[in-house]
Amino acid sequence: IMNEAIDRLFGNIPDGLVLYENIESHLLSLGEDVLIRPRKTQISFAAERSFVWVWPPIRRMKNRPESYVILTLGLRRRLEDRRVVEVVEPRPGRWTHHLLVTHPDDLDPTVLNWLEEAYRLAGGCGTF
Repeated sequence: IMNEAIDRLFGNIPDGLVLYENIESHLLSLGEDVLIRPRKTQISFAAERSFVWVWPPIRRMKNRPESYVILTLGLRRRLEDRRVVEVVEPRPGRWTHHLLVTHPDDLDPTVLNWLEEAYRLAGGCGTF
């Protein structure tokens, strides 16, 4: 069922499955407590709480690449980085960041560190 949900979400995006699988692989390497939760419009990853969401674009937008997935992560700080396309503060001291992932190389050490930070904030107890 999980693979069907993932295929349905990302299968129509050129390289969408590859991008998703690269993100998933890194997140699962953070710890045995990482859970994958497929939903109708996104896949979330959780430890004690959800910390990362991956989803396909809902509609085409100007000034965006032809093919990408959206990586959303929650932190206790606001990131100032060109790769962050949108930031919201849903409650004081909690920042939600949206990044566009167009190529596996977009998951560089900086982004991977943000994912690890989000994991720790969500109560993750893995070692890395």
